[in-house]
Amino acid sequence: MGKAGGPASVCFCLGVNSAEQPALAPAAASPSSFEFARTSVAYWLKRGVPKSKLVLGVPFYGHAFGAAAGRRGNGYKDIVARFPGAELRDQAGDTIWYNGIPTIRAKARYVRDEGLAGIMIWSLNNDAPGDKSLLAAIDAELSAPAHAVAAGRR
Repeated sequence: MGKAGGPASVCFCLGVNSAEQPALAPAAASPSSFEFARTSVAYWLKRGVPKSKLVLGVPFYGHAFGAAAGRRGNGYKDIVARFPGAELRDQAGDTIWYNGIPTIRAKARYVRDEGLAGIMIWSLNNDAPGDKSLLAAIDAELSAPAHAVAAGRR
C-alpha cells in the first residue's frame, strides 16, 4: 500500500470527481466524459492511492453553454423531459452536455471492473424515473452477476 505519511496512509477515501472537467469548449467534448473519468482515476493511482479508496463521482446534471447558459433546469431529469431520446446521448440541443445512460453504464462498469471503492452521485434528486433512470443504470452494472459479466451479457 503506501508508506507512512504517503497518500494511502492518510486518505480514508478519495472521491474522484469525473463530473467536472475544466476549461472545455462544448465542441471539444463533454465536460464529464468517460475518458476524463479514466484519466482522473489514473492520476490518483499513480500517486499511490489504492483502488479500494477511490470513489468515482458522476453527474446527474448537465452543463449548458451558449444559448442555454444561465437557464435553469439542467438536471438530468429536466434534460430528458425537454429533449426526447436524450437519455441515450451526452448532448442535448446544441449546447447542453451531460452523461446519458450509455456513459453512466460505462463508468459504472469501469468502477466494477477496476475494483474501485464505488460511485458518488451529484445529485440524486436530478435522476429521472423509470427506464430513463441513471441510478437504475448504475445498479444494473454494479449488480450484474459475475457469469453475465464474463459472458458479455448485462
